[in-house]
Amino acid sequence: CAQHKTPLAILLVPGEDQVDQLPGVAPIPRYGQRIVSAWAARAQVPVLDLAPAFEASQEKPLYFMEGHWRPRGHALAAKEAGPFVAGLLAR
Repeated sequence: CAQHKTPLAILLVPGEDQVDQLPGVAPIPRYGQRIVSAWAARAQVPVLDLAPAFEASQEKPLYFMEGHWRPRGHALAAKEAGPFVAGLLAR
């Protein structure tokens, strides 16, 4: 991307099992998000992790059972990603 002067940013999307947990099932750790976030920090690539917002949402479930977002999942992602993307475009 740098070679072609193409901006790069990363949007981390949590898995269904990380935010719409089944009763009695332990939450899945966010190892992947941590690894990508650490790399992005070293590479100076902007990253937005949606997991904290999805986990904190009171409007659950955010996913359908087959892993796709429900309309409220899409709305939450847009609410979080909108300012992130707008900030990148303003640079």
